[in-house]
Amino acid sequence: MVGVGLEGLAVHPETPGPSESAWLLAGGLALFYAGNAMIVAGTARSWRPVWPWPLVLVPVVLALGAAPLPTSLLHTAAFAVVTIVAAVHGTVVGRRPEAELSAD
Repeated sequence: MVGVGLEGLAVHPETPGPSESAWLLAGGLALFYAGNAMIVAGTARSWRPVWPWPLVLVPVVLALGAAPLPTSLLHTAAFAVVTIVAAVHGTVVGRRPEAELSAD
């Protein structure tokens, strides 16, 4: 196919956003967090432990994907911050004694 290239795709980190790559990353992270919520709920046999974490992260990453940030690099940094905060929160909650977990 002559004349068909990938120049129209906004996958470079310096292109204005929200780009296709930001939407793709936001959708992938939303599915990842929804999957995490299902695994946690299935393990605990209750939906109680998944609210607000990690289920609240689904709309957060979708909102970040829709945000008109100037570059895709800023989208990626924002997604990384959300993921790091979620990992830190999960680690802190995982280290609490069982007596504290049942009080939630």
